[in-house]
Amino acid sequence: TLYALCLRVSGYSIRVVPTRFFLYSTRVLPTRFSLCLNALKLHVLSAWRKLDVPEDIKVSTFKDSFMFELRSDWTVGGQVYNQGSLLAIPCDKFFAGDMAAAVVLFSPSSCQSLEDKTGTLSFLVLSVLEDVKTKLMFWEYKEGTWQSLGSFSGLGMESVSLQAVDSDANDELWVTIQGYTRPTSLYLSS
Repeated sequence: TLYALCLRVSGYSIRVVPTRFFLYSTRVLPTRFSLCLNALKLHVLSAWRKLDVPEDIKVSTFKDSFMFELRSDWTVGGQVYNQGSLLAIPCDKFFAGDMAAAVVLFSPSSCQSLEDKTGTLSFLVLSVLEDVKTKLMFWEYKEGTWQSLGSFSGLGMESVSLQAVDSDANDELWVTIQGYTRPTSLYLSS
Protein backbone atom coordinates (compact mmCIF):
# COMPACT_ATOMS: atom_id res chain seq x y z
CA THR A 1 0.00 0.00 0.00
CA LEU A 2 1.30 3.41 -0.95
CA TYR A 3 0.26 6.55 0.89
CA ALA A 4 0.64 10.08 -0.38
CA LEU A 5 0.32 13.56 1.07
CA CYS A 6 0.09 16.88 -0.78
CA LEU A 7 2.07 19.79 0.64
CA ARG A 8 2.92 23.32 -0.47
CA VAL A 9 6.37 24.84 0.11
CA SER A 10 7.29 28.28 -1.24
CA GLY A 11 4.89 27.99 -4.16
CA TYR A 12 5.88 24.46 -5.09
CA SER A 13 3.59 21.47 -4.73
CA ILE A 14 5.10 18.38 -3.18
CA ARG A 15 3.71 14.88 -3.37
CA VAL A 16 5.14 12.93 -0.46
CA VAL A 17 5.49 9.18 -0.49
CA PRO A 18 7.11 7.66 2.60
CA THR A 19 10.90 7.84 2.10
CA ARG A 20 10.37 9.42 -1.33
CA PHE A 21 9.62 13.04 -2.22
CA PHE A 22 8.58 14.48 -5.55
CA LEU A 23 8.72 18.22 -6.19
CA TYR A 24 7.09 19.80 -9.18
CA SER A 25 5.65 23.05 -10.45
CA THR A 26 5.10 24.79 -13.75
CA ARG A 27 8.77 25.82 -13.68
CA VAL A 28 11.60 23.55 -14.85
CA LEU A 29 13.04 21.82 -11.81
CA PRO A 30 15.72 19.24 -11.13
CA THR A 31 14.62 15.67 -11.71
CA ARG A 32 16.36 14.52 -8.54
CA PHE A 33 16.92 16.35 -5.29
CA SER A 34 17.02 15.96 -1.56
CA LEU A 35 14.70 17.84 0.74
CA CYS A 36 14.97 18.50 4.45
CA LEU A 37 11.42 18.90 5.74
CA ASN A 38 12.60 20.05 9.18
CA ALA A 39 13.99 23.29 7.72
CA LEU A 40 10.81 24.25 5.83
CA LYS A 41 7.43 25.58 6.80
CA LEU A 42 4.83 23.29 5.29
CA HIS A 43 1.20 23.89 4.50
CA VAL A 44 -0.76 20.65 4.23
CA LEU A 45 -3.12 20.72 1.25
CA SER A 46 -4.74 17.33 1.82
CA ALA A 47 -4.72 14.33 4.12
CA TRP A 48 -2.74 11.15 3.55
CA ARG A 49 -4.45 9.09 0.89
CA LYS A 50 -4.23 5.35 0.38
CA LEU A 51 -3.30 4.55 -3.22
CA ASP A 52 -4.09 1.18 -4.69
CA VAL A 53 -0.69 -0.07 -5.89
CA PRO A 54 1.21 -3.29 -5.13
CA GLU A 55 3.25 -3.21 -1.92
CA ASP A 56 6.36 -4.45 -3.71
CA ILE A 57 6.37 -1.75 -6.40
CA LYS A 58 9.56 0.30 -6.86
CA VAL A 59 8.80 4.01 -7.37
CA SER A 60 11.06 6.70 -8.83
CA THR A 61 10.52 9.94 -10.73
CA PHE A 62 11.47 11.47 -14.06
CA LYS A 63 10.47 15.10 -14.62
CA ASP A 64 6.72 15.28 -13.87
CA SER A 65 6.16 11.51 -14.02
CA PHE A 66 6.29 8.57 -11.68
CA MET A 67 8.25 5.53 -12.85
CA PHE A 68 6.95 2.19 -11.56
CA GLU A 69 9.11 -0.95 -11.68
CA LEU A 70 6.85 -3.92 -11.05
CA ARG A 71 8.06 -6.80 -8.92
CA SER A 72 4.78 -8.68 -9.35
CA ASP A 73 1.94 -8.70 -11.88
CA TRP A 74 -0.44 -5.75 -11.46
CA THR A 75 -4.00 -5.60 -12.75
CA VAL A 76 -5.46 -2.10 -12.79
CA GLY A 77 -8.19 -0.57 -14.94
CA GLY A 78 -8.74 -3.86 -16.76
CA GLN A 79 -5.09 -3.89 -17.90
CA VAL A 80 -2.56 -6.49 -16.73
CA TYR A 81 1.03 -5.26 -16.37
CA ASN A 82 3.60 -8.06 -16.12
CA GLN A 83 6.19 -8.49 -13.39
CA GLY A 84 9.41 -6.77 -14.50
CA SER A 85 7.64 -4.04 -16.50
CA LEU A 86 8.57 -0.37 -16.31
CA LEU A 87 5.64 2.07 -16.42
CA ALA A 88 5.61 5.86 -16.60
CA ILE A 89 2.61 8.01 -15.65
CA PRO A 90 2.29 11.74 -15.05
CA CYS A 91 1.99 12.44 -11.33
CA ASP A 92 -1.25 14.40 -11.70
CA LYS A 93 -2.87 11.53 -13.60
CA PHE A 94 -1.66 9.02 -11.03
CA PHE A 95 -3.02 11.00 -8.08
CA ALA A 96 -6.32 11.45 -9.96
CA GLY A 97 -6.50 7.66 -10.39
CA ASP A 98 -6.23 7.79 -14.19
CA MET A 99 -4.06 4.73 -14.87
CA ALA A 100 -5.12 4.78 -18.54
CA ALA A 101 -2.42 7.45 -18.96
CA ALA A 102 0.32 4.96 -18.03
CA VAL A 103 2.92 4.25 -20.73
CA VAL A 104 4.75 0.91 -20.79
CA LEU A 105 8.41 1.75 -21.39
CA PHE A 106 9.54 -1.84 -20.99
CA SER A 107 7.76 -5.18 -20.79
CA PRO A 108 9.84 -8.31 -20.19
CA SER A 109 9.76 -11.40 -22.37
CA SER A 110 11.15 -14.90 -22.06
CA CYS A 111 14.54 -13.63 -23.31
CA GLN A 112 14.54 -10.01 -22.03
CA SER A 113 14.75 -8.45 -18.56
CA LEU A 114 15.32 -4.90 -17.34
CA GLU A 115 18.73 -4.57 -15.72
CA ASP A 116 18.89 -0.82 -15.00
CA LYS A 117 17.65 2.61 -16.07
CA THR A 118 19.42 5.97 -16.24
CA GLY A 119 17.82 9.36 -16.78
CA THR A 120 19.35 12.52 -18.17
CA LEU A 121 17.69 15.90 -18.66
CA SER A 122 15.44 14.69 -21.51
CA PHE A 123 16.25 11.03 -22.08
CA LEU A 124 15.81 7.71 -20.34
CA VAL A 125 18.20 4.90 -21.23
CA LEU A 126 17.20 1.36 -20.31
CA SER A 127 19.84 -1.32 -19.94
CA VAL A 128 18.20 -4.61 -20.92
CA LEU A 129 19.58 -8.14 -20.88
CA GLU A 130 18.50 -9.93 -24.04
CA ASP A 131 19.68 -13.53 -24.37
CA VAL A 132 22.34 -12.64 -21.76
CA LYS A 133 23.65 -9.80 -23.92
CA THR A 134 23.39 -6.10 -23.14
CA LYS A 135 20.91 -4.05 -25.15
CA LEU A 136 20.33 -0.31 -24.63
CA MET A 137 16.87 1.15 -25.27
CA PHE A 138 16.45 4.91 -25.66
CA TRP A 139 13.39 7.01 -24.77
CA GLU A 140 12.93 10.77 -25.06
CA TYR A 141 10.48 12.67 -22.87
CA LYS A 142 9.31 15.70 -24.79
CA GLU A 143 6.30 17.94 -24.08
CA GLY A 144 4.72 15.37 -21.77
CA THR A 145 4.98 12.38 -24.10
CA TRP A 146 7.40 9.47 -24.43
CA GLN A 147 9.04 8.74 -27.78
CA SER A 148 11.01 5.56 -28.42
CA LEU A 149 14.29 6.33 -30.16
CA GLY A 150 15.19 2.72 -30.81
CA SER A 151 17.83 0.47 -29.35
CA PHE A 152 21.47 -0.53 -29.64
CA SER A 153 22.58 -4.12 -29.14
CA GLY A 154 26.11 -4.32 -30.58
CA LEU A 155 27.81 -4.81 -27.21
CA GLY A 156 27.76 -8.61 -27.02
CA MET A 157 28.58 -10.10 -23.62
CA GLU A 158 30.19 -6.93 -22.31
CA SER A 159 28.83 -5.23 -19.23
CA VAL A 160 27.64 -1.62 -19.61
CA SER A 161 27.16 0.82 -16.76
CA LEU A 162 25.55 4.22 -17.34
CA GLN A 163 25.57 7.27 -15.07
CA ALA A 164 24.24 10.75 -15.86
CA VAL A 165 26.87 13.50 -15.65
CA ASP A 166 24.33 16.08 -14.46
CA SER A 167 20.74 14.99 -15.11
CA ASP A 168 19.43 18.42 -14.08
CA ALA A 169 21.47 20.34 -16.67
CA ASN A 170 22.31 18.18 -19.71
CA ASP A 171 21.98 14.86 -21.53
CA GLU A 172 25.57 13.66 -21.07
CA LEU A 173 26.30 10.16 -19.77
CA TRP A 174 29.33 8.45 -18.32
CA VAL A 175 29.50 5.04 -20.00
CA THR A 176 31.63 2.29 -18.49
CA ILE A 177 32.13 -0.85 -20.60
CA GLN A 178 33.97 -3.95 -19.48
CA GLY A 179 34.23 -7.53 -20.62
CA TYR A 180 36.48 -10.57 -20.81
CA THR A 181 38.28 -9.32 -23.90
CA ARG A 182 37.99 -5.59 -23.18
CA PRO A 183 39.61 -3.78 -20.29
CA THR A 184 37.35 -1.44 -18.33
CA SER A 185 36.82 1.64 -20.50
CA LEU A 186 35.18 4.94 -19.60
CA TYR A 187 33.46 7.11 -22.22
CA LEU A 188 31.57 10.38 -22.18
CA SER A 189 28.45 10.29 -24.34
CA SER A 190 26.10 13.13 -25.24
